[in-house]
Amino acid sequence: MSRDKGDSPMETIEDAPQATTRRERRIITAAFMLLSVLIAAFSIAQYRKIIGDTKTLLDSVSKEKVEQIQQWRQRHLVEAEETARSGETIALVEAVAKGNNAKARRDLLANFETFAKTYGYAASLVLRPDGGIALSSSDNVGLDKAATDVLPGATAAGEARITDLHTMSPSPDPGCDIVIPIFENSDPGQNRMLAGYLIHYLDARTDLYPIIDSWPVPSETAENILLKNSGGEAFILSDLRSMKNSALTLLPRGLGKKPIIEIAAVSGNPGSLSGTNYRGKSALAIARAIEGTDWILLSEIEVREIMRPWWRIFFLLGIILVIGMATAIVSGTALLHSRSSHKYQQLLESERKLRAAESRFSIFMNHMPSMVMIKDKDSRIIFINDTMTARYATEGWLGKRPEEIFHPEQAAVTKAWDKKALDEGYVEYEEERPDKFGQQVFLLTQKFRISQEGESLMIGQIMTDITERNRNLRRIKDLNATLGEKIRERTAQLEASNAELMAFTYSVSHDLRGPLRSLDSFAELLSKHYAPQLDEQGRHYLERIRNASDRMAELINDLLSLSKVSSVELKKAKVDVGKIADSIISEYIKKDPVRVVSISITPSMFAVCDAVMIDTLFRTLIDNAFKFSRTKPRTVIEVGCTKTCPTRLGELVYFVKDEGVGFDATYASALFQPFHRLHGPEEFSGNGIGLSIAKRVVDRHGGSIWLESTIGQGTTAYFTLNS
Repeated sequence: MSRDKGDSPMETIEDAPQATTRRERRIITAAFMLLSVLIAAFSIAQYRKIIGDTKTLLDSVSKEKVEQIQQWRQRHLVEAEETARSGETIALVEAVAKGNNAKARRDLLANFETFAKTYGYAASLVLRPDGGIALSSSDNVGLDKAATDVLPGATAAGEARITDLHTMSPSPDPGCDIVIPIFENSDPGQNRMLAGYLIHYLDARTDLYPIIDSWPVPSETAENILLKNSGGEAFILSDLRSMKNSALTLLPRGLGKKPIIEIAAVSGNPGSLSGTNYRGKSALAIARAIEGTDWILLSEIEVREIMRPWWRIFFLLGIILVIGMATAIVSGTALLHSRSSHKYQQLLESERKLRAAESRFSIFMNHMPSMVMIKDKDSRIIFINDTMTARYATEGWLGKRPEEIFHPEQAAVTKAWDKKALDEGYVEYEEERPDKFGQQVFLLTQKFRISQEGESLMIGQIMTDITERNRNLRRIKDLNATLGEKIRERTAQLEASNAELMAFTYSVSHDLRGPLRSLDSFAELLSKHYAPQLDEQGRHYLERIRNASDRMAELINDLLSLSKVSSVELKKAKVDVGKIADSIISEYIKKDPVRVVSISITPSMFAVCDAVMIDTLFRTLIDNAFKFSRTKPRTVIEVGCTKTCPTRLGELVYFVKDEGVGFDATYASALFQPFHRLHGPEEFSGNGIGLSIAKRVVDRHGGSIWLESTIGQGTTAYFTLNS
């Protein structure tokens, strides 16, 4: 019994390790289950993350490709419009469309070759207004139905249109046509007559498909597909990755399964899609409609490629679970995947920004009116813009130095200027060289150093056509030489004429004054001593003789004043013309103190002029204002200046305004002719020479004078002094 009692403790002691083992097993099992749950949760999270990252990648790729396709369409439309606006192109198309003009056909075919090299056109056509083919760049090129269908819309809109993708008969290659209506009058604001059409064919496999086929990161199954709806079926517009030459066909059913993704994309369900693709494989995709077309871009990638990283992680986690290293490996795998996804996003964004920058740079450079080249520090050409390609035969220049392109003498000169630009930072010079059409062109060439941190130096070169400028400068120089000689001749003639006129005027006035004084003196003696012996009619005749004598004396004095104004030397200075006007008006008020007068004079009214002549000018105009206001109950005179005269906006214009009798403005210009009057001497005194003197004063100052008047309302005399 004692042994039996003693055996129990022994069994308990032996069972202790087993209990501990069971407890450890439970702990291990619990830890294993917890680890399994963590692994499962982590795997699900990774699965969702991978799917999310893939959708983000697909969305980014889809957006970028749609933008690139739209830019491709816009670029070709802009280039097409440029050719349509060219006067040369319009003339050639019109000539070819109207008849068999051999020269126009040759010139237009040469232009077609230029278009092919510049814009990448595979072929070009000219259509008559009725749609018939007038000229083709190749005998194998005909008019497609796709282009025919677009003709009415392009004509009505008056702008270029791009057709849908199609095969160009007889070639099986896919492409599209750019249809450009050509009008005889290029101004859209006028009625335009259709001259014909230009049609350019773009080969999609060389022009469009490379844009669609590129993918930002390496992938086995990813691809972009251009589709459209064709009776509920997916019609392929681009080549499939796994089926070459499959463009412009209905999408096949992969492994007998209906292509759910492609059908959904063309059935009006853009956005994120999932299901079976045309290869019968599960895939994820993003569908986007391309604005302005019925095209749909589908960016897809198969699930097996997407999940490959996930299965790799799951397999590794299984191994980690077995060997007890789950946490570290899972964390490392998650970190690795996260970094890879972030790197993909960075690469995609960098590529998008780089493509956008390159596109903007290319558009800017190729639309510059000047010719542009960029060279490396060894004068090797690395860029040529389209403007230069259009003027010079630059084929094969890229990557070559001057000595590989030009003859030794010209190459040495070019390299010398390049070196000077690198040394000094900037140089410019003029040169003359023939273009590819054999025309001599004068160029202003500017070269400058381009420095970039961490990069080799480069040379920028801008060449501007100054042929027309130089031609105009030569014309101006010749005209100036001719004009100078004519001015000298004319000046000498005028000086001689003025001298003769002065001599004649003084001679006449001197010869007339003596007889006139004798006439007046004898008339006065006759009136004084013999008036009682004359009857009333005789005394009337005698009075008329004396009045005529006085008027003749006034005419002679006026002629002398007119002659003096024309010949006296100008002495210009800054003069307060307001004070001059005020002094003259004060004199007139003192002469006739009973007249009711209202005067307005602008203060501080200055001009750079001859003070004596300006006094004469204002005295004449103010005398007229007082004279022709005599019949009014109140004399109103305003003297001032303005810069808001309707006929001389911004120019300083002086004026003398009255509210007198006025006159018919039709005869305003005639009043500046000597002795020209609109009123008889019995109405208003004067000889009709005052305004002639005023005009001579203004002419001597390089200004102009004119009158504005209304009968019964008054007159305003305006003048400028060019001071």
